[in-house]
Amino acid sequence: MMRAETILRTFLFLSLIVFSCSSPVKTSGDRFAHADIAGDMAAAMLKSAPDSAFSIIRSARSSETDSTVIRYLDALSSKFHYLRYEDDSCKALTSSVSEWFSRQSEPDPDMWYVYGLSSNIRGVCLQTENALDESEACFRDAVVGMERGGRGRWLPDIYVNLSNVLLHKGDFASAAHAAGRALQCADSLGFGGPMHSINVALAEIYARMANYTKAEWYFGQAIEKYPPSSDYETFYLYNALCNCYYLQGRYDEALPAARNAYSAVLKTGQRPSLAIVEANLGDIFTRTGQLDSALIWLDRSSEWFRQPGADDAALFYLNGLYASLCLQKGDVAGARRYLSVPYDEKRVGPNYLYEHYRRLSEYYRRSGDWHRALYYADKERAIDDSLRNLKHLNNVAEMSARYTRDTTLMHQSAELAENRATIRSQRLIIILTVVALALSLCLFAATHALLRRRRERQRKEEQHQIMQLRLQSARRLLSPHLLFNALNAVAPKDSTVSDHLVNIARYSVMMLDKNMVPLGDELQMSREYVSLRRALHPDDPEVLWEVEISLDLGTPVPSLCIQSHLENALKYAEASEISVCVSRIGGALVVSVKDDGAGYLNTVSRPGQGTGKGIQTMSRTIALLNESRKNKMTYEILSEAGKPGTEVRIVIPDEDKDNNNR
Repeated sequence: MMRAETILRTFLFLSLIVFSCSSPVKTSGDRFAHADIAGDMAAAMLKSAPDSAFSIIRSARSSETDSTVIRYLDALSSKFHYLRYEDDSCKALTSSVSEWFSRQSEPDPDMWYVYGLSSNIRGVCLQTENALDESEACFRDAVVGMERGGRGRWLPDIYVNLSNVLLHKGDFASAAHAAGRALQCADSLGFGGPMHSINVALAEIYARMANYTKAEWYFGQAIEKYPPSSDYETFYLYNALCNCYYLQGRYDEALPAARNAYSAVLKTGQRPSLAIVEANLGDIFTRTGQLDSALIWLDRSSEWFRQPGADDAALFYLNGLYASLCLQKGDVAGARRYLSVPYDEKRVGPNYLYEHYRRLSEYYRRSGDWHRALYYADKERAIDDSLRNLKHLNNVAEMSARYTRDTTLMHQSAELAENRATIRSQRLIIILTVVALALSLCLFAATHALLRRRRERQRKEEQHQIMQLRLQSARRLLSPHLLFNALNAVAPKDSTVSDHLVNIARYSVMMLDKNMVPLGDELQMSREYVSLRRALHPDDPEVLWEVEISLDLGTPVPSLCIQSHLENALKYAEASEISVCVSRIGGALVVSVKDDGAGYLNTVSRPGQGTGKGIQTMSRTIALLNESRKNKMTYEILSEAGKPGTEVRIVIPDEDKDNNNR
């Protein structure tokens, strides 16, 4: 099964997701507060608008004077580069952070934290390149950085990464020790987030040591006690479980696990992960004699792994699967074609070489070349003996470590036995106390578990309510703010202004508690606002309206999606011309507000540029609406650092009537 280098990036991508989704640890004075805001904005835009995401980080970096915060932004940027498969940029940034840290004579805790964060990201990047020794050193540096930086909550995730690199180095005992440290840190911190990944890591370690009973126990923990919380975790869990069954030759049980992994990975949109599962399915179908199905799945996997720049080990593995399929079909010539593809033994693990020599032996046996068949059979046995010996040594090392712990406990028990003579009279009291304490602990544990589940339900309900309250509050801040400014600026005797004010007030009341309003109402509200502004400020720039005549004005759009951005452009953009364009492109309504002003990224940090509540409100509104939409809306602010002009674009895909009425 594909369980070595080719699944590293998927596993480590998941590790980074887990690592970055945890709430950031704030320091006194919120030293990283502004950097975290920039990082959150960039992360939200990384997939849809990567150039804008990196521009946000660069803009935040250029306005920062604290060198520690600057390097923190570099570490965040390196993570984004890694997630976009830009490994060279990732390594360059983490190297610059390491050089900066080495120049600090007395680093403070925040500096240690930044160094630990950067070292973890660099370790992940190096591991995907099979630089396992360097990767291990980086993870150990990350542990030291987080400990001295006072960020112990990151340690479980880093120890899981360290366990994974030790596993791929074949040091199973040390891998188990690192996973145990992750478990110990999570328990001591009361932090249950990484418990699922820790149990999966331990299961993989014991599966590789052929201790399948213990491996399946940890898989059971990961499925039942600490179930996966995301599609990525579900995929990785069942892919690892499939490998465990495969190693035991239990192909009928490996197949459902592989199908569960396939269903989960489809939801993630990660094509490399999908190709891994497709290859595994092809291998299982070959082993079970379902050759037509095997060819279908291998061809699907091949579409990805035969692209330029693909991983050498993955191609070697895939060619081996095709060779096995050909041998099963009796196509000896086809098997030779796949087995003769050149490969680098340094890039191929011993498990892959074992399978390769086994196929070569079978090929030459079928070709009648018994001399070569025997030669490769001997090489196959040599690797098999080496692997068995390695598993034996690692099991011995793991048993030795366990024996050391057990011996310590035995010595402690002996010391307790020697002291029992002096406390015989208190035995009954001690027993009763222990029993009472045990009952109390059981009651406490049950109550704690019940309260934790209840708090989790309440937390989800409160999050939804808070989102609604924030949206309503922000909307109340926007509309009355406009009206009171206008009332203070002009005399009520001005009938033109009064008419506009009455119309705007009417629309504000109508839209106050609505997240979606008809397009016609939003356009009319926005035109009234522009007319009011021109009456109050004759020097305001001209607003050009480009609205397709054929549009259905009853189409629902997010409330204030045009007016709030028009207000920002008129107040802050320093523009000479503003345009509003509403059109239909394909199956979506596209709303665009564009100006030729100074540019959002160039002015966002200037004094007097507003609080940003309009943008925050719109972003939260769309996020809330997308929860119940099948076709998600998108919200982009298009601006380039150093260049004039800004465009706000909202794309509203069509929904069926049932969804529109929610």
